[in-house]
Amino acid sequence: MIIASDINIQLDVATDQNTVKFVQLRGTHGLTQHVTGATHRGGHCLDVLITTSDLHVLSVSIGLPMLSDHSQIVAELDLRAPQQHAVKRCTRRAWRSFDYERFVNDLCQSTLLQSLPSTADALFDCYNTTLQTLIDVHAPRRLATVRDGRSARWYDQ
Repeated sequence: MIIASDINIQLDVATDQNTVKFVQLRGTHGLTQHVTGATHRGGHCLDVLITTSDLHVLSVSIGLPMLSDHSQIVAELDLRAPQQHAVKRCTRRAWRSFDYERFVNDLCQSTLLQSLPSTADALFDCYNTTLQTLIDVHAPRRLATVRDGRSARWYDQ
């Protein structure tokens, strides 16, 4: 993520209430501000180039204000995506093999519909147990291997 903007907060004034809130918010989300000098004709830092920690900023230069009262900020970023992707194991349900008609048939034969419990607590317990059992039968949990990282094929080197 890249945020490049004129935020109209004097980031060089550490005691300003808006600056304090902005720095806390940025820190909470693990974002990095790469502009460190004055970006305004008045001598304050009002502009930002903010990125997430996984994005490498190679250089940032701040020009003198010319056509505007703000400086031109030029940055060089390394946008190459890593080619190595971590693999993790997780449990997922096999929804592709789910047969709706068999599920409905088993539900119709279940205790929940054949002999309805008489109390609300028993009804809720029966409902939860019946549906959990049927889902476990018709869409069992399976161990899956998931590739962690960017999934878009076009987003590579």
